[in-house]
Amino acid sequence: MQIRRKSYFANTVESALALAAQELGDETLLVDSRRSKPEQAHLGAYEVIVEAPDATLEGDLKAGAVQQSAEYDRLLHDLASLRAEIGRLSKTLIRGAMIGSPQRWVLPSLAEIGQELLAADLPGDMTAELLGSFQAQNSFDANSSGLLVRRAFIAHCARAVQAGLESPRVMAVVGPAGAGKTTLLAKIAVKYGIAVQRGITFVNTDTHKIASGEQLRSYASILGSRFESVATVGSLARVLSSLRSGELVLIDTPGLGPGEMDLAPEWSSFFASNQAIEVHLVLTAPTRSADLLTSLTRWSQYRPARLAFTRLDETECYGGILAAAVASRLPLSFFSAGQRVPEDLQEASAAGLMNLLFGGQRATTSAAAA
Repeated sequence: MQIRRKSYFANTVESALALAAQELGDETLLVDSRRSKPEQAHLGAYEVIVEAPDATLEGDLKAGAVQQSAEYDRLLHDLASLRAEIGRLSKTLIRGAMIGSPQRWVLPSLAEIGQELLAADLPGDMTAELLGSFQAQNSFDANSSGLLVRRAFIAHCARAVQAGLESPRVMAVVGPAGAGKTTLLAKIAVKYGIAVQRGITFVNTDTHKIASGEQLRSYASILGSRFESVATVGSLARVLSSLRSGELVLIDTPGLGPGEMDLAPEWSSFFASNQAIEVHLVLTAPTRSADLLTSLTRWSQYRPARLAFTRLDETECYGGILAAAVASRLPLSFFSAGQRVPEDLQEASAAGLMNLLFGGQRATTSAAAA
């Protein structure tokens, strides 16, 4: 039996593993995962190396299979390159339509700001809308100071973002697999429960996967908090009815991929109809703005009240956060920029997001909170 080793590229490790399993089968084993090299970034943010048994490489079929695999790899590479080139051409066309005509913008500095926002992965239509509304609402002329215009535009942009918390009693986190929901709950528990001597109950609703709630159970044990695992909405309702006054309840939910949303209706209906539960949709900052906007639609059935973003330290492009906040009109609740509990957690703010977008630096918890 021959062992086949192969690399897969995607914007998340989970997506790369899914591609590997789809092609190589269920016996695929993870060997290594790492950030893609700069010259491979157009293929995906992460490279995952896997091994799998491949009996077809035996005997006379070996050469043909290897050649077919190489051709398939080249095809995938060419397809990824084509997509990247289409993306670059699209942005070029958007720039031409949006900032290429000097007559469109009274303020020359707006063209530079538009390029910054596009480079930060803010969609072209949203960039044009923000620039256009700013120009229409302000009385600057072509001789105005570029620095003054920039400061005014950042303030204008910040007004399009809502942020803040209302100290909910019951909080549920929903979102894609790998978004960091469980770790986020642990940070929230320490900062908004343990630190103020508030009772905490962790609730796990993912009972279909083996050991799915063990990480949350471990956090509860470490913090000396109550832990409940429920398989039905009725069980969750009974847990909520037994809460002590002032207790903070943190509900973890399973991460679902695009093809698994058929598992969501029962829980999403319960959350959407229970006004006592504040639902936070957890997304990752390195995700492309187009995919973030798709996620907003996919997870809308849960009726999220707020947006939380994790892994801010893994990207330098924060336009997707602004795009999601503006498109959803939901307040931002938390920014997480690391794994430390609870140090790498901050309440989100419009000023903090503007600092990330226009400050020219990678996120840290201090930058995200500024």
